[in-house]
Amino acid sequence: MDVVIRNLSSRMLYVRLHNGQNVRLAPGASSSSMHQVQVKGNATVEKLVKQRMIAIIEPKVENPKPPKAEDAEPSNTAGKVADAAADSPGKPPEHAG
Repeated sequence: MDVVIRNLSSRMLYVRLHNGQNVRLAPGASSSSMHQVQVKGNATVEKLVKQRMIAIIEPKVENPKPPKAEDAEPSNTAGKVADAAADSPGKPPEHAG
């Protein structure tokens, strides 16, 4: 799951992640999305969260909802196939002769 770090303080912050990278955050700014493993169990991040200097935010991911059964049109493929067969011209009748 991805997370975002947001700077809640009024000063510039540098946050060191588990992979060794530093995230530079201006006052009120948010980082780009990163995997939660970068901040989970990170003593520096936990300290800054406890001091209310930063917030760890999980971005909302909207999942498309499947259509309700009452909204969906009933599937009548058997009727459509029968109608198509009646509309299509068959073989012309053979003439004896």
